[in-house]
Amino acid sequence: LYKFYQFNAGLYVYTEDGKENNSENDDPFFLVTQLPLEKFMSAKTVAGMMLAKAEEYGMTNQEVKNQSNEKLNGYDAYRAEVYGKMNGKNSLIYMCTVVKGDLAIVMQGIAKKDIEKNLEEFKKLAATVKLK
Repeated sequence: LYKFYQFNAGLYVYTEDGKENNSENDDPFFLVTQLPLEKFMSAKTVAGMMLAKAEEYGMTNQEVKNQSNEKLNGYDAYRAEVYGKMNGKNSLIYMCTVVKGDLAIVMQGIAKKDIEKNLEEFKKLAATVKLK
């Protein structure tokens, strides 16, 4: 179960049970941030910009699966699963971007182990999003 761990540099970080991650163990984590939305941008556009950064963080052999543009809690949303390798290990980035007005909420779950289990947890956490 993912719980709030810390807020740092505009990012909310959620970890398993809200405990500090051990980077050597490739522990999964979930990030939430908000970004201003330009008029021409959609949830998918924002997600694409964020996923382009995945390669900068070392994800190779990216394959995007299960993309959807559908409402999430009444908000326009884009969701995708990006599979690839990070540090030679099979990895997942779960991306969920929600937009309301001139604001985008970007959620990313990153897992390098127990991928299917973590994907389900990432989806559950993203489904709790509420905007004021």
